[in-house]
Amino acid sequence: MTDQVAPSETAPAEQAKQAPAASAGNGTGTAKKSNTCMIIVIIVLVLLVLGGVGGYLAYRYVKGKVKNVVDNASTSTSSSTSPTTTTTGSSSDQEVKNNYNNTDAVIATSALGKTYSSEIAGILTPIFGGAKLTEWMNLNDGDTMTFLVPRKVTSADFTTLENGFIAKGYSKSTNYTTSTDMSVYFTNSSVEISVSITAEEATVRTTVIQKAE
Repeated sequence: MTDQVAPSETAPAEQAKQAPAASAGNGTGTAKKSNTCMIIVIIVLVLLVLGGVGGYLAYRYVKGKVKNVVDNASTSTSSSTSPTTTTTGSSSDQEVKNNYNNTDAVIATSALGKTYSSEIAGILTPIFGGAKLTEWMNLNDGDTMTFLVPRKVTSADFTTLENGFIAKGYSKSTNYTTSTDMSVYFTNSSVEISVSITAEEATVRTTVIQKAE
């Protein structure tokens, strides 16, 4: 008869040894997953911090640029609206009068300038209560002259001024007139005179051109 071999009693012991090994392997895997998650969380936090810092710096940069643009615009506006010697609608009647009294007249030195600065001033004075030649320039074929008057021009002065030149023997050749501006050309046998005035200002601009003989 063949002897039967008893089942080995070491099998449970071997299984017991293998079980802890399997458990240890699972623990290591869990630890690795935890570490990976932690690293991902740290990276995300770092990116968020960097994004926040970058956004803040970008905000400061844009804010500075906007401030510079606003400041430059304000400076430009202040420069363009700074007071000048030209009397405009923003000046009071007394300021216009004071400006007239404190302004010295100039003297035209050309023959044409001498003759017609006196004649034009003679037309303006009864209308405005005075007229001073403040700018004069001799051109090749004529003179430009600007007169300062002691009050603001009104639209009612346009017709009065036209009549003043006509009364002196001039004919009106061309007329460009609106409710606020007048530009008229007057002629006689010797010259052509352009006259430009604007309501609420206190200047009369003229150009006298000698006619060709």
